Amino acid sequence: MTLNSTGLGIGVFPSSNLHVKGNSIVSQQLFVGGNSGSSNVNVNGTIGFGVQTVSSNAILGDSSVILVDSSSDNITLTLPYAGNVNGRMYFIKKNHASNHVLIGGDNLIDNSCYYRLNSGNTGGITLCSNGEQWYVMAITTGGQSVTWTPEFLATSLWLDASDNTTILAGISDNVYQWQDKSGNDLHAEQSTAALQPTTGSRALNGLNVLNFSAQSLATSFNINRPNTPDLSVFAVFAQDMTTGNFGLFGADDGGWDRLVLLNFDSNTGAEWGVSNGGGTVAFEATRTSDTADHLLTIIWSSGVINGSGVSLDGATSTVFTESVGSAGFTTTGIGSIRPTSQYPLDGYIAEMIFITSVVATEDRQKIEGYLAHKWGLQANLPAEHPYKNHAP
Repeated sequence: MTLNSTGLGIGVFPSSNLHVKGNSIVSQQLFVGGNSGSSNVNVNGTIGFGVQTVSSNAILGDSSVILVDSSSDNITLTLPYAGNVNGRMYFIKKNHASNHVLIGGDNLIDNSCYYRLNSGNTGGITLCSNGEQWYVMAITTGGQSVTWTPEFLATSLWLDASDNTTILAGISDNVYQWQDKSGNDLHAEQSTAALQPTTGSRALNGLNVLNFSAQSLATSFNINRPNTPDLSVFAVFAQDMTTGNFGLFGADDGGWDRLVLLNFDSNTGAEWGVSNGGGTVAFEATRTSDTADHLLTIIWSSGVINGSGVSLDGATSTVFTESVGSAGFTTTGIGSIRPTSQYPLDGYIAEMIFITSVVATEDRQKIEGYLAHKWGLQANLPAEHPYKNHAP
């Protein structure tokens, strides 16, 4: 301790009457600005908080007051892990009506994944951590809890059979167009009636899926490596047959371009194969007859050696290196390995998401969690998956 004419310093040379460097413990009562009050901490005057002003995506730190300038773009605020900041409070104010502010992190907020301060308002929210999750203490006009969906990412092609507004079908429920939800208008189409899948006849977890029985669609989305060096694909599907060759999607012109082939018959026996541009990479090679519902994740990476990988149901990826391959078709078959209905699928497709980048691990796991919980496949996820027990 240092005592001089300025004051008393504990762990530090004093610059105030009382200056403490380090932690302080008050076992009974502390009075500031007076000597009245009946609480452990009694402030007779005003309280000052650290203020942080943000105008882009930010991870929240030690400042309790967060002023958000959303005039230029939507903004995402990431909360710290609730278990590390028990008792911390944040006062978040959106100070511009344009765009929205999304608030979330690794913990739930009042049992929801995210809260959003909507565009058109200058709302605010007060949050408090109890060491397990975050709780909403107060919220003003324009705030609402939201569930994470792939719309928070820049999807390139998004086909969702549960959204009936995206399915255009004829009088026999034959689907001639499956519309793209990404906003890129890369709709999957089929003009030949005999090759059109059907809607309304099958469901998974109570949600509609498209039934394929030797039918397929085609989209103008170009997934070939020369055009799309990096590609991440997520799909929920099942096959009905236990023998033969069935394509899930692809742009193969005979040069082993990007494709997925189910029950691929090769010299090693029946397996599931993903093209690496010059052949196929086997995964789940022991599955000689599998008609179960599955979540498939594939990442083709051009810039990282052994950076490509494929997995089922969120499991550890089977890693492979993609070779150059040929140019292939500029369009992509959905339910076949070619837009010309080569090796058409016998089974169903529930949802497919294509992103023209190698998605970050956090985003990959969010997509897997979203799809698994939406389609009732969360039991398939491994125990260590972060969204095994709750959706993102």
